[in-house]
Amino acid sequence: MRLRIARVLVVVGAALGLIGVLTARYGLLFAGIIVVGLAAGLGPARIRKRPGDTGESR
Repeated sequence: MRLRIARVLVVVGAALGLIGVLTARYGLLFAGIIVVGLAAGLGPARIRKRPGDTGESR
């Protein structure tokens, strides 16, 4: 469910950003950037440990 919300937010943010650029309404552009950033926070990009990784630096 969380991934689906993130995808919808990315589409909405991209649409806002595109409309903001095409119509020179910079408030929409900034709102689009913020919405895409929120979607990135909800997305699946998490750091996962590999099997056998101890987490020590090399």
